[in-house]
Amino acid sequence: MSKKLRESMVIKAIAFAFFCLSSSCQPGHPGQLEWVLDKSYLNAKITLYDINQDGFFDLILSGFQKRKRQDSREEPVADSVVALDGKTRNILWGFQSQGHVAGYPAIYGNKVYFGSTDGFIYALELETGRTEWMFRTAGEVIASPTIGYKKVFIASQDRRFYALNAQNGDLEWALTTAEPISGTAAIYDNKVYVGSWDHKLYALNAQDGMILWRLKGDRAFDQAGPVISGNTIYIGNWDQHMYAVSRDNGTLKWKFPTDGFLKESSPVVYQDKVYFGSDDGYLYALHKSKGYLIWKFQTLDAVYSSPAVSENAIYIGSRDGYLYSLNHRGGLRWKMNLHAKIRSSPA
Repeated sequence: MSKKLRESMVIKAIAFAFFCLSSSCQPGHPGQLEWVLDKSYLNAKITLYDINQDGFFDLILSGFQKRKRQDSREEPVADSVVALDGKTRNILWGFQSQGHVAGYPAIYGNKVYFGSTDGFIYALELETGRTEWMFRTAGEVIASPTIGYKKVFIASQDRRFYALNAQNGDLEWALTTAEPISGTAAIYDNKVYVGSWDHKLYALNAQDGMILWRLKGDRAFDQAGPVISGNTIYIGNWDQHMYAVSRDNGTLKWKFPTDGFLKESSPVVYQDKVYFGSDDGYLYALHKSKGYLIWKFQTLDAVYSSPAVSENAIYIGSRDGYLYSLNHRGGLRWKMNLHAKIRSSPA
């Protein structure tokens, strides 16, 4: 095994400094490493759910590599989704696709949904991991699904945005755009909002896919999907700005400049602030309605992960290999070196 592959096999995800959210957990000291998973987890994307109803949040993780292989860039391919018991950390079930699983698994009812670069969108039974249905697209699927209104909303690199029946995988409708969509959609009030590489943010009718409005950005909207708070949509653009857009008609309310691309870190809205990371290495806190800077915190490299925000703290990972915990004034509470680049988000 090459040195590059060995280094990339180091655990990269925040799951491995897992913060127990159940009331039955016994917390340790802040920033104390509780446990670490093995090297099969490359860049795990974390979805929490109490599958076995034992009072502990279980982890459904993409980013697991069952079959050791690399892509054309000599990067390891994480081909599987696994469910871990939150109490024992034993694998409850696992499922292997024939491609790379890049997005976050989503849960709706008794099913887990995700896409793969093998071109399929999958639905698995939540308790067993058994395949419920598969839907084939004409391109790689790197976006994470959004579930609502009994539908699965997800894009493929075939330049189509799909609405599938969540129960059986039948196609309800599809939108074709000029360029691929790699970001996750947001849904609210029977509408779907998604950004595309064609520089447009779309608002669609969730039932039939009709375009209600579209906003043209200066550059592409990437994997940093939109977030809705009240009557405002927040989304980052490759023009290095964070956008605040009217949910009703797509009017731009404000845009805030950074010195790096906004391509993976989706914003998080908490109270009167919007938090997001940038390729310039900063975590930003903006006033959510007026768009001015409240504070920014500098890491040593790009911030790809989206922040996790609690009542007491903000958690964020950086490509510098550190997991940071900040207070709501932007001060450092603690940081932990995980010794490898962090792309995924804490939970």
